[in-house]
Amino acid sequence: MSMDALGFCLDVFAAHASLTLKLDDELGTYHGLGLRDFAFLHQLSVSPVRPVPLTVLVRPMGMPKSGLARELLRLEKIGLVQRSRLPDGAFAIDLCPAGARMYQEALATAAQVCGAAVPTATPSVLRLAGGLLAELGAAPALQV
Repeated sequence: MSMDALGFCLDVFAAHASLTLKLDDELGTYHGLGLRDFAFLHQLSVSPVRPVPLTVLVRPMGMPKSGLARELLRLEKIGLVQRSRLPDGAFAIDLCPAGARMYQEALATAAQVCGAAVPTATPSVLRLAGGLLAELGAAPALQV
């Protein structure tokens, strides 16, 4: 086992924990959303497919379909998303107009928090770090 790799993964976890706490606080205070809610709205907002099949959200949200369905039910109840059925009978999700507005409003808050978290990082450093994190997330060893 590579201790360097373990240390890196634990550093990623610690950074994620700090970022989650801060974004939960800011998004909750100003928009009534948690980071997970915002991440759902983000995934729906950037998806090139409309409506978004529930199965497409499993990997980027890090949740099984049953967990996604529970989380999305809450967002549906407050009018931010809507469910539909695909021809194969599977569920798909899309943003409601209120969800699209909420996402745009919360996006500015999230961007401000993230910008303050890495104030000295240049765009090239952020691209490099983003590529490394994308590689980590897509690693065959992490497939379930």
